[in-house]
This record gives sequence, C-alpha cells and structure tokens, in this order.
Amino acid sequence: MKWVASLLGAFLLLGVLAGCGGSGTNTSNNGGGSNGGSPLPAGTELLYVGDNVGMIHGFGVDPGSGKLTTLSSVAVTNGAAAGDVGLAADSGGMILYATSDGLGGPNVTSFLVDQKTGTLTANTGQTLPVPPRKLAAAPGGGTSGSGCCVYVIPDPSANTAGLFAFSINKFNGALTLAPNQPSTLLGVPHDIAIAPNGGWMGLTFDGSSGGEIDIVGRDPSTGGLTFPPPPTSPASSGGDSPQGIRVT
Repeated sequence: MKWVASLLGAFLLLGVLAGCGGSGTNTSNNGGGSNGGSPLPAGTELLYVGDNVGMIHGFGVDPGSGKLTTLSSVAVTNGAAAGDVGLAADSGGMILYATSDGLGGPNVTSFLVDQKTGTLTANTGQTLPVPPRKLAAAPGGGTSGSGCCVYVIPDPSANTAGLFAFSINKFNGALTLAPNQPSTLLGVPHDIAIAPNGGWMGLTFDGSSGGEIDIVGRDPSTGGLTFPPPPTSPASSGGDSPQGIRVT
C-alpha cells in the first residue's frame, strides 16, 4: 500500500511500500505505472517541499540512510499567482494537493503522483478570488461520483473568514469548487486539520478572547459541514493568535 508518513507545513513525505491500494482516491495512476523519469530504488520514500515562489521540489529519500535524491521541480501556477505554497495529500499518497498564495491565475491545483519515479502530473488549476494558504484533504472518497473534499483557507492577509471546499474527481484527482462557497467561519482562520475518521475538523483563528479553536462537524460520506453553536464551539486557546493545529 501507499501511505502519507508525515505532513508539516509545506513539507510532505510519502512512503512507497510493497503492494498497492489504500483508502485514498482511486485514480488512473494507482497501478504504479511510470509517467516519465527514472524509476527509484524499491522502498524509496517521496518528499515534496513547497517554496515561496510557487514551486514544488521533489526528493527521493532512502529510508535507511536519509540520503536525498533530487527529483524534478514543478510550478503550482503561472508567475502572476506564484507565492507561498501549501501542500496536502490524499490518504493513499496518490494525489498531491497544492495552493499558491498569489492572485492573477490558478492558485489551487492537484497532481497525480507517480509512485515509481516521483514525477508529478498537474491537473487543471482552480482560481480563488482570495490568496489561499493552508489546506487539508479529508480521508476517504465519500459515496458520490466525486470524492469529497479538499478544504482550503485563505491567507490571513486576505482578512476573509471563509472556508472553501473542493470535490475530487475519482478518476484523475482533478478539483472542482463546490457550490455556494465559501462557508462562513467565526473568524479569519490561521490553520486547519481534519480528524482521521473524517468526522470533524479543527480550525484556529483570532477571536474575542485573543485566540480561538473552532470544531466543525463533518459528514464523512457527503462532506457536509455542521457548525456547532456556542458554547460547544469555539473554545479559547488560552493564548493570542493561535497558529498551527493537528489531530493525532
């Protein structure tokens, strides 16, 4: 199977194990075929790093020694929308999702991951009217023809209290902005994380207490969101300007 080993900011490590399958989106690339590039040694893990000029840099990682093999770099978007890159992946490690926090072109897109070579093949990008920054991919594909969902929050500089949801084409991993977006949040979000079972997500943002944590309910089969009213949510983080959030 293929699995996502670690996700921290714009660093993404994908493990390549014997066999195939997994619980992520079922794409046309899940047989492990090569889309170009030289095959990597068996057991090589894949590391993707987003920079601040709209590029993703790929590396093969020897799990025994930690030695890096440089792979091809790819652009998330055009030069006009280039900026800080955010990364996420589906739970099967077959699709890489990326944002670039510029405007003037597509700034949210997905890439098929060739597990043999680490080559990334881009789908057509989507354009948000605000600069996107952080994103999270929900586990599982749901019950509809398109999997759901990838969730994107704007860069705090946009001062937008919104959450954008994208459906995922189960064949090629392409993204489509869901209807009636964005959902309105209680404040300008700083980070987002989804529970392993897909049943809820957590967001951090600035609020009246200086720092807030909001828990949003989620239907794993449809991607539908439920925003619990106070006092269930939000809760104070006990500090000012909370930033990162992860679910273990």
